[in-house]
Order: sequence, then structure tokens, then C-alpha cells
Amino acid sequence: MKRIHLPVLALAFGLALVAMGCDEDDPYIYDAWDTGSDVPHDSTDTISPDVPYDTLHDTVTPDTIPDPVPDIGVDDTPAGCTHTGFTAAVQAAMDSRPTYQQFVYNGGSASAVPMDIVAIEFFGGFGSPPPTFAPGTFTVAGSTADQNYETCGTCLLVREGCGSDGTCTKYFFATGGSMTIETWGAVGGTFAGSLTDVDFEEVTIASDGTYHSTPVPGGETWCIPSYSFTATIEAG
Repeated sequence: MKRIHLPVLALAFGLALVAMGCDEDDPYIYDAWDTGSDVPHDSTDTISPDVPYDTLHDTVTPDTIPDPVPDIGVDDTPAGCTHTGFTAAVQAAMDSRPTYQQFVYNGGSASAVPMDIVAIEFFGGFGSPPPTFAPGTFTVAGSTADQNYETCGTCLLVREGCGSDGTCTKYFFATGGSMTIETWGAVGGTFAGSLTDVDFEEVTIASDGTYHSTPVPGGETWCIPSYSFTATIEAG
């Protein structure tokens, strides 16, 4: 099993939250269904299978160069993001070490349910490389292991419409971007940093104990150009 059942985080307003993605932010469109595409984000392909991915662009340019990377979501132009940005009304961080090699940050969009949540989660022994639980700058979903919630060691999610029972209406898993952790203290200290150009695609997360995440066909996307976080670290 990837992890124990994650402990709830009691945010400052006393509400208990359970700690539980648009494609990589790249200057080119990477389209899984076509036979070759590598065109700027202000263009769209003429190959018909691309239509579900590329109808939001404002010009028409034929494909000329093969795709170097398959796409896993909708192209991340501003028009292509179902949701853009995130503002936290409440924030909390919990360190479960040394009993469990887990650290969880939650930012809630409101002080009452329902709310949306930005979650940054670290699981020792998972991911490639595994998290070091230390400050630094990290590529989001930079390895195959970190591209699925089942195997990630450094995991970023957005949860939409979360209630007091810890369930949410939708889940989004990060597919690309950058994260900088400026301060990572001990319990009682501060966890602080920022996200830059982090994109998320809608997924389902298996409830069978594997936590395997599966992209939702035609699902929504969530793009966060920038987000700063800071929270006092509580003991798990």
C-alpha cells in the first residue's frame, strides 16, 4: 500500500480536511491523437482527430513536425483552462514523521465548506527521486513515478467542492510546472514557497488502496500560473 489513510488537517477555522490534474506548460502543443504536431500555442492543427484538443486556438496551421511528447490533456492556453488560478483563505501543514514518512500541505479556498483545496503532499520512499523533505526547486511531474498519484513521492493536487466529510466532487492531478520551497522547518516552524505555471488535469483516484489516478476523458483542467504558500507546521 502506498500510504496509510492520510490524517485530517484541522485548519485554523476548525474544519477538518482530508489530505488527498491541463497538460504540461510548454510552448508547443503535444497532441496524442495526431500523426505529427509541434506548432505554437496560437495555432491549431488541421488533422481532424485533433479537434477535441485544438478547437480553442485562433488560427489554422497544418502539422509539419512530429510530436516529441504525447499529450495527456487539453492544451494550456488561457482559453484552454477550465479553471485558472487559486487563492487560499486558510492554510495548514502537517508533518507525520518520523512515525510515517509523510508531509502534507493544504490551502483552502474558503473558511467554510464546500471549498476547493490545493494540496502538496510528500511520501518518503516514493517518486523518482524520492522527496528529501528539504527546501529547493523542483520540476512538477518530472519523472514517470511522479506522474501518477499511486507512485508519486512529490504530489500536487487540486480538489474541488470538498465537504466536511473529506469527500470532494472532482480531483485534479498536476502534469507540469515548477515548485520552489523556500522554508521547510520542523514542527512549529514554517513551510513556505511558491508554485509557478503548474497545470492539473481532472482524474479519478482509485479507492482500492492503490490510489492509482486515471485521467478523465474530456475532463476539466486547472491552471495555476502562480501561487504562494506559507503555513505553520503541525505534528501529525
